[in-house]
Amino acid sequence: MQVATSLKKSFKVYSGLPKSIYVLFVANIVNNMGNFVWPFLTILFTRKLGLGAEKAGLIVTIAILFQLPGAFVAGKVADKVGRKKVLVFYQSAAGFLFIPAAFMLDPYAIATIVVISGFFWGGVQPVSRALITDLTQGEQRIRAFSLTYLGVNIGFALGPLLAGFLYAYGIKVIFLGNAFSCLASSMLSAFFVKEPATPSEGKNSFEAPVEGGLIDVLKLRPSLFFFSLIWFIYSFVYVQSTFGMSLTVTDLFGELTGAKVLGSLMTANGLGVVLLTGPLTKIFEHREPLTAIYISGILYAVGFGMLAFVKSYLFLLISAFIWTAGEVAGAVTVNVYISDRTPVTHRGRVNAFLHIMSRAGFSAGPVVMGAVASLYGLKLLWLLSGVLALAGAIAVLYLRQLEGAL
Repeated sequence: MQVATSLKKSFKVYSGLPKSIYVLFVANIVNNMGNFVWPFLTILFTRKLGLGAEKAGLIVTIAILFQLPGAFVAGKVADKVGRKKVLVFYQSAAGFLFIPAAFMLDPYAIATIVVISGFFWGGVQPVSRALITDLTQGEQRIRAFSLTYLGVNIGFALGPLLAGFLYAYGIKVIFLGNAFSCLASSMLSAFFVKEPATPSEGKNSFEAPVEGGLIDVLKLRPSLFFFSLIWFIYSFVYVQSTFGMSLTVTDLFGELTGAKVLGSLMTANGLGVVLLTGPLTKIFEHREPLTAIYISGILYAVGFGMLAFVKSYLFLLISAFIWTAGEVAGAVTVNVYISDRTPVTHRGRVNAFLHIMSRAGFSAGPVVMGAVASLYGLKLLWLLSGVLALAGAIAVLYLRQLEGAL
């Protein structure tokens, strides 16, 4: 009862937003709740389609890499023809491609479809963020981004549960289910999201239209490029919540118990996101976004760094609560920071660039830290993660000084 009351109070912070934001919230839940294919790609190719682990890993890597040019192209086109049109097209294309995959038997034909779908899937998030910026201004933005972030996480929390159940019914159901969710989400956006004739420009001069391409904007706004490097570091560290954590729980508890512990920590993370997003949005609503992003880095430094000394399950839970708070603090404010400093003419491209930098951090984290763990052990992996997060937080303070001098 107390949890329900707390959740009700938390959701009050989202009142008074444009109707289209609530539609995007529901669309995010639907889209991510039906995200059956991506989390199960490795299992699908090895267990259902009979490929070896090496080939399956290569296919998954290529599919993820194809998301990066997809994001870039989507951002560029969205700035030219409109964000809503590109969002609907990209979601629909990703969904339609999964339909023929459901009826294919050749694993390499399915892999080709998945890779092409990955191109379109990669453009959805950055274009969606640009559209949210078009629909809002001022202090509406942190609440709008917070709500849609919550929708993504609710969908992600439910999706794997559904996928795990549907997996027993075969690959056809997995692909068709994912296709349905993509198409349903795109239809919600197509029919119920009203894109403004003139995108909101906010009240600051940084959002005024400018000429030129993405590189010109980054030269004009050096703080955006500097911030993208900070976000790369944060993403590099955050991915250890799955990669480094998997190694740690297996080392502490063994393979079978470790898998259960990892699952419980992911559940704790999901619950933490749902419970903390509203309150932290309220706390940071009237504050400069860099304040929250600095705190996010400090929480990452503490939450991940302390794992160098982990000895018990309780210790892991405390750590998970701390870095989850860091995740939420950054997630609800990062897009506000970007939106407030991006020209209205380049929102798609700048959001795509930040998305690419974030994905690069997520991709590099397991490779680099895997080598660190193999050569020097898990303790150094976590100590280094803590130091990097702290360095990122210090860089945020420097960025504040840099912006003050501009």
